[in-house]
Amino acid sequence: MKRLIGVMLCLCLLSALLPAFAAGVSDVMCVINCKEWVSLREYPDTKSKRLAKVHLGELVTDCHASYDDFVYCEFDGKAGYIPHKYLKMTDYSSGDSFPGNQMVINVSDWAAMRESPSSSAKRLAKVPVGTIVTACVGTTGGFVLCEYKSGKNVYKGYISSSYLKKANYNVATQDQKVVEKAGGDSEGIEMIVFNCTDWVSLREKASTSAARLAKVPLGTTVQHCMTVSDTFVYCCYNGIYGYIQSQYLTESEANEPPAPEPYPYTDPYTDPYTDPYSDPYTDPYTDPDPYTDPDPVTDPEPDITGNDNEVRTFSGLPALPDYETMLNTGSSVLKSTYQGYTILVSKVYNEYEEMLAVCYDLSNAPLWRLYAKSTAELSDVVQLDAFEGGTIEDPQLIWYINGTGFFSYSYGPKQKLRWFLPAASLGINDSIFHTLDYDGTFYVAFSDVLIHISADGRILWRTQCGVNSLFWPTSIEIDESGISVLYDNHFGMENKYDEARFSHDGVLMYITQREIRNEA
Repeated sequence: MKRLIGVMLCLCLLSALLPAFAAGVSDVMCVINCKEWVSLREYPDTKSKRLAKVHLGELVTDCHASYDDFVYCEFDGKAGYIPHKYLKMTDYSSGDSFPGNQMVINVSDWAAMRESPSSSAKRLAKVPVGTIVTACVGTTGGFVLCEYKSGKNVYKGYISSSYLKKANYNVATQDQKVVEKAGGDSEGIEMIVFNCTDWVSLREKASTSAARLAKVPLGTTVQHCMTVSDTFVYCCYNGIYGYIQSQYLTESEANEPPAPEPYPYTDPYTDPYTDPYSDPYTDPYTDPDPYTDPDPVTDPEPDITGNDNEVRTFSGLPALPDYETMLNTGSSVLKSTYQGYTILVSKVYNEYEEMLAVCYDLSNAPLWRLYAKSTAELSDVVQLDAFEGGTIEDPQLIWYINGTGFFSYSYGPKQKLRWFLPAASLGINDSIFHTLDYDGTFYVAFSDVLIHISADGRILWRTQCGVNSLFWPTSIEIDESGISVLYDNHFGMENKYDEARFSHDGVLMYITQREIRNEA
């Protein structure tokens, strides 16, 4: 009996020597309760040598209780001590894979966090691009189990590894020296993504082979832009700093000083545009421009059903082709302004549609270009289009890409995107027919839909007839009492057209059949 009592006393003495928190230690623990990182130290002493910085949310392995409120653990191949108050227990084992904290990349807006490691599993949360997820554990099937904190909510689920990259906690300052060298104390300017089909890559370094940090959608504004080379711009998108090729960026209108007042017209006899509003029905916009009539020799109409040896491609043209070269590709003069700038636009057909626009000055020297290539194979549907917009005093080039939207560019020496109107906001899903009104607004018809758009890219109204037989608009007529859209007759009757009549505020008035005979 005395021996048993002695053993029990020894056990009590031993337990008194162990740290009180020993029961709160697991094999793998997670860093908590710090702002950004904690120190992994050589000895259980806050004054001992720091071996590594372990960031918030990282997992440490092979954890064992130590004295003086420290936990012995391993991180990134180093063994040391972390205060217990900065660690919490987990259910993981040191045998699991721990890829470290990860950043969400390779998406335009967000990545799905799912209930199980499957793309068809229930979505628990949308994790925004650039977000750092913590407590990451590698799993099979290309998914990573991790934690995401949003406000007071903490989600735990699976994200595809293709949308994750080892987190860089110095993202905002990762290239501070590069920025200072490029722009000094300047905070940079705003720029807009353009000249692409859907998105461009924001890359970790100024190289097309560098890791992609994010997909930046067409029309997006990026901040703090600094030109760091002939081909790359350093910028910020959704809090992520990286590099975008300069050919896909144009300056935002927000950087521009107020436009000067246009020089007043003083000689009405030498300027045919001095009174465009005196008679809207004889306005230059409605009279056919002789330059748009194709020349049967220099501008044959290509056969879009196949290559008839008149099909051309832009691949052999220089970046800024001279005026004569563009004319020889079948370009049409959109408009010569009172400032003297001319934009030539040409569209060619091969397997896909291609469209090229070049702006020239008064001496026909090329200033800038726009290029687009359709993503859908050639069909009867027009994928790309360009037309003049705005007014005589404030001309615009309207650039249309089916499925993407409308872009408005200013005439002049500098390529400037004025506004972008996404196709999704319009519901456009087909070829369009367009007509410019004398006040700078324009109408867009497709299927049985008519849309009225302002000169600054706002949707004034949108009307849908709800008639399936109206599907191929051929013209839009505007007069004092309303707007008529003519459609190919769905019975294929010669000289017969279906007409949808709208009021000026977009109300459908009637649908009827109309006969138009071509005069010999």
